[in-house]
Amino acid sequence: MNIPPPKYYNALTTGKPADCKLACNDVQHSEVHKIVICKSPVFKTLVDNLMGSLDNVIRVNDMEPFYLSVLVEFLYHDKYAQYDLDTHTRMYQIGCSYELPTLWNYALRECEKFVHDNIQHASQDFDSKTARDLLRTIPVIYNTNSVQDRARKDFAVRTSVNSLDLFRSDTVRRSFQKTLRTVPEFYSDLESQLPQENR
Repeated sequence: MNIPPPKYYNALTTGKPADCKLACNDVQHSEVHKIVICKSPVFKTLVDNLMGSLDNVIRVNDMEPFYLSVLVEFLYHDKYAQYDLDTHTRMYQIGCSYELPTLWNYALRECEKFVHDNIQHASQDFDSKTARDLLRTIPVIYNTNSVQDRARKDFAVRTSVNSLDLFRSDTVRRSFQKTLRTVPEFYSDLESQLPQENR
C-alpha cells in the first residue's frame, strides 16, 4: 500500500479529508484515513467489514481510549510522544495484537531507552520507582503471546540482571520477590543468567 500524501497527515487535527471514524468503548475518538490505518492487517479487516456501513465507524474495544490515541499517532507519524514504561509496554502489546512490527520494535526500543536513562542515571528515589514500574511490566511481558515474545523477555531479564542490586534494596525487595513468585518463567530465565554467587 502506498504512503498517503502529506495532506493526509493533517487529519489528526483538522479531520479533513478523513474517510473513516474510530470509536473506543462507544465514544468517538477521531476521524482517520483508511489508507493510513490499514497499515495494520487487523484494521484492514475491520475496514473491509465496513462495506455497506452507513456510519463508517470502526469500534475498537480492546484498548483504552488513551492507548488508541497513541496508536493513531504512531500510524500517522511512525513515532509517538515520550511516555512512561507502562505505556511503552502496552504499546508493544498492541503492536503485537495489531500485527505492526514497526510499532512493537519502536516500543521495545523506547522501553530499553527509558530504563537506561532512568535506572542508570536518575536519583535513588526515582530509581526505586522506575524499578517497581519495570517489575510491574514483567507479568505483562511474560503473558503476551506473540512471535516477538523472546526478544521482549530477553530485554526484561537483561535489564533485571543489570538492576539486581536495586531490586534487592529495602524499597524494592518486596515487589521483586512477588514478581519472582508470580512469574516462575521469569524467575527461571533470570536465574539462568546469574553468576552462581548471585543466586
